[in-house]
Amino acid sequence: MSFVELSKDSEWVVRSSAAGNPNTPVDVLVELSKDSEWVVRSSAAGNPNTPVDVLCRTVER
Repeated sequence: MSFVELSKDSEWVVRSSAAGNPNTPVDVLVELSKDSEWVVRSSAAGNPNTPVDVLCRTVER
């Protein structure tokens, strides 16, 4: 299963796991940073590969 597929899974725990994975591509992290579940957004924010500008937008939410 690809990271894109994992990022669209109906279970937040799967999306959160993908968001925290250091191998997740940046474009997927950008999308996960907009997730409706705060846990997923938090995992994306904690990923060292999430761009700084995305982190700033996440904090503003």
